[in-house]
Amino acid sequence: MVKKLCLIFLLLLTACSSESEVTATPTNSVTYSSIENDYAVTYLDDYQNAREWHGKYLSRLDQIEIPKRLQAISKEYFDVNEYSMSIGQVITKDDIIMLQRHESSNYPYALNPELNSFKTKDGEILASPYIVSDIVELDFYDQDQELSGMSLAIVLNNSVSDNDETIILDDETIYNYASIIGRKLELYLRNNEEVSSNMPIVITFYRALESSSYVPGNMIGKGIFEGRSGQFEKVDQKWLLIPSNESEAFDNVTYTNFNLLKSKVNNFLPENVGIIAYAFYNNESLAELDATVSMQAKTYTEIYSLAELIAESAKRDFSSLAYEFKVNIQQDYQTVFTIYKAANSKEIEVRDLS
Repeated sequence: MVKKLCLIFLLLLTACSSESEVTATPTNSVTYSSIENDYAVTYLDDYQNAREWHGKYLSRLDQIEIPKRLQAISKEYFDVNEYSMSIGQVITKDDIIMLQRHESSNYPYALNPELNSFKTKDGEILASPYIVSDIVELDFYDQDQELSGMSLAIVLNNSVSDNDETIILDDETIYNYASIIGRKLELYLRNNEEVSSNMPIVITFYRALESSSYVPGNMIGKGIFEGRSGQFEKVDQKWLLIPSNESEAFDNVTYTNFNLLKSKVNNFLPENVGIIAYAFYNNESLAELDATVSMQAKTYTEIYSLAELIAESAKRDFSSLAYEFKVNIQQDYQTVFTIYKAANSKEIEVRDLS
């Protein structure tokens, strides 16, 4: 009887030990990209809590725009065929809270300027401007699923409050300041045990606009650091609302073509219809044109006919290979049709989502 009990006890220990070994060694999983020329995604077993901060303090527009542009810039440094990408997990919420403080003896790595030290382009010294509001991170893994690179966006406010006054900072002032604190951030990251001394780190500068803006902010700088080498360079990107005076002055061709499309839409269904577009420019060239048509049609046939009208206009007036063209047709605020043309393609896709 004693021998039987001992044998049962040993079998139970072996079973528990085997189960413990399986659950104690979690592994990351990776999925292949379904989008051509884009990253596969590494799914981690656990994500750091920094995502809580982004959800609270990034605007609705910037929550999409920042990681999207950061991912695009990362392709210049991390080959999509050699790396997979994941949500950032090195910088924690506590790191971000510390980094967005004002620099002081207690917080030497803080990225906001020391009190009474920041000077504007006009030479005015601001008491306590809150310039850096967030850090957005993407991580890159090699084929062995080892962390092998990072990309970060320093989110910088273009308007700051100081002594009950709102001050708009110009791009040059923001870029010069970001170039200094960008190097400080890189040094801070090198102290993290997960970041080796020669791991490539891409750091970008994102200019966030005031909360009342109808368009997202934009990247204004970038740089890659490996070991002790690296430097920043300017990035020329921006969004424009169409129609607007600024879009008419900056790109009259796109402005005119959009107004022609708007006129056709209004003539087709003059009541309860509106159309607006957002144009994204990279190095002063149109890269994306996103339009939304809002309507209250009486029948499905009206919606379908309008979609075909816009598709025909896209083939004729927005046929340039240089940029991506997207139109969402919404009925009572729900997207029912999309018209899409990829960059470097002539094919127009009409998708019925009703």
